[in-house]
Formats: sequence, C-alpha cells, structure tokens
Amino acid sequence: MWRPIPLEEVKKRNFSTDPVPSPTMSGGLFAINRNYFFELGAYDEGMELWGAENLEMSFRVWMCGGSLDIVPCSRVGHVFRANNPYLLPGGRDTHALNAMRTAEVWLDDYKRLFYNHRSDLMGQDYGDVSSRKALRRKLGCKSFRWYLENVFPQKFIPDENVLSFGKLRNVGTTMCVDTMGRDENDLPAVGMYSCQDVSNSQMFSVSKGKEIRREDKCFDVGKRNETITVRLFDCHGDGGNQVWTFGPGGVIMHSLTDKCLDAFTPGVPPDEQDLVVTSCSGSPTQRWMFEGASQELNQMLR
Repeated sequence: MWRPIPLEEVKKRNFSTDPVPSPTMSGGLFAINRNYFFELGAYDEGMELWGAENLEMSFRVWMCGGSLDIVPCSRVGHVFRANNPYLLPGGRDTHALNAMRTAEVWLDDYKRLFYNHRSDLMGQDYGDVSSRKALRRKLGCKSFRWYLENVFPQKFIPDENVLSFGKLRNVGTTMCVDTMGRDENDLPAVGMYSCQDVSNSQMFSVSKGKEIRREDKCFDVGKRNETITVRLFDCHGDGGNQVWTFGPGGVIMHSLTDKCLDAFTPGVPPDEQDLVVTSCSGSPTQRWMFEGASQELNQMLR
C-alpha cells in the first residue's frame, strides 16, 4: 500500500527529487551496499522461496541503525507474472511461514496484532529463529516500539490509546459488525454476521477522535438520505462524516447527520443486511455492545 509523503517530511525536502524515508520497501526493487547487506545478516536462511522478506529486511535496517529511502529519480521495471513459474515446496504457504518468522524475531509484543490478523497461524511451526534473535542482539537493534515511534509515528495501533478494540455486537440481532471479506480498498459497505470466537473481520477500534476504525479505514457516511449505508473509507482525521457520538443504552449516533447506527433495514433479507444510519427510534437494533470498551467509553454508554 502506497501512502502520501507525510507533511513533516515534505517540509524537509529542498527538491521534489530528494530521497524520501520509507518505513518499508518492496522486496524486488532495492539496492544496498554488498558489504552492508552481509554485515546486517543478509537474508533469513530459514525463510522459504517468497514472501515477507522485504518487511523483515525493512524492520532490520531501521531497527539496527540503518535507513531506507525511496529515490524518486530511480526507475526500475518490474513485471508481474499472471501465475507463479515455480511450485511452492510441499504446497506450503511460504508467505505465512516467512511472516511468522518476521513477527517472532522483530515485532516484540506487537506480534499480537499479527496473530490477531492471522489467527489461523497461532501455534504453527515457523522453524528455529534462535540465530536471527542472536543476530538482533549482536547488532544492538532497537525495539519495535522504537520503530513505530520514530520511523512510522503516523501508524494507527488498533489496541493502543483507543476507547475500545474488539467486536461490535448488536443488541437487537445479537450479530456482529463484519467486513464480510469485501475488498477494503473498494469503499465497501460494512455488513453484519453471526459473532465468531476468533475473526479478524470483526475486529474494530473506537479511536480517541471518536472514529470507528478498521486500522486505516473508518466508518464513513457520505450521503444525506433517510437511510444511509455505512462504508469503509480512508481515515482522513478531519472529523466531519467520520465522527460518532456514543450515548446511553449503547446508542451510536453519526455526529454530522444526527442519525443512529442501525443493524436492520426493512425489506432486506437477514443475510443481506448492511450497516446503516437512519432516524433514531430507540429500537434494539440501534443499541450496541463494545468488546474491550475502556472505562471512558463505558461512562459515555451509561
């Protein structure tokens, strides 16, 4: 995912062609001093074939004293094939294996968020990472918290400094808000589904700014109809149509329209219901329970 250059970095540049620091890189498009590459530990030899090695190297470079820049005037061609020209060893998900190794060595306590996203990988074998952990100690690398605070301070952390993080359950239907597996880059409508014990698609944050977030996507209401579908849109931080009010009885009101978040639209089959905002009626389908609610949020809901 490409992001705009942060304003503070734009202000540091004298010319638009100046290099730009980047938290991570694409694995097939980088240049590095050969000696430094090996001093830094080269590639993790426990990884297989393809996937996540670019993230592992990105974290390692930054956390172990280096830096990673995008060079605007560099031009590299990269052709993606329609299909892999090779077979995955034993049919294994090499990307998952490599990502687990990255998380176990470099993410520290933040690996909880990786396994929240890929709960299917909990307890899976990722091989021996003792030599990579020893490399990290040898190089005197910093913590992943340091990386977040100094390299990527714009990154929203779903379960830190938030009013809640977890499932959003509807009182009237007993169902949970769910992304329904829809492409989150396609401004999808937010749906409802039976609550699951473990499901990343049902995990949402309520930010201190009163946004309901899916990491970098926010509940957004763009139109002014009587009943409006709630969609996931890039969080812009400017308030307005992405700000919500939380009131007694678990009512969630859209601040700009004064309409209530509702899990039910008349005439729509139960398995096709999407989240909407509509006129506040006191209906049980307009009442919500928050998993992991903070004391501050609970006080708003009383």
